[in-house]
Amino acid sequence: MKGFGTDEDTIIEIVAKRSNAQRQEIRQAFKSLLGRDLMKDLKSELSKNLERLIIGLMLTPAEFDAKMMRKAMEVQLFLS
Repeated sequence: MKGFGTDEDTIIEIVAKRSNAQRQEIRQAFKSLLGRDLMKDLKSELSKNLERLIIGLMLTPAEFDAKMMRKAMEVQLFLS
């Protein structure tokens, strides 16, 4: 991604056609091979709406649930 531009179509193709378990393996392999956090790289390279979608798919189910609960609580506090 860095320095070569971001091929968003390829990212979508890879992420959308993998199970969550496979996406977690991709995260681990990225960290092991490159020593970087894939999630941070994706956040810095993707446009806002695509970033939200891809990051949501790359999270484990527990991470996703926790993120959504946190957002719901923030909204509730805002509305109170």
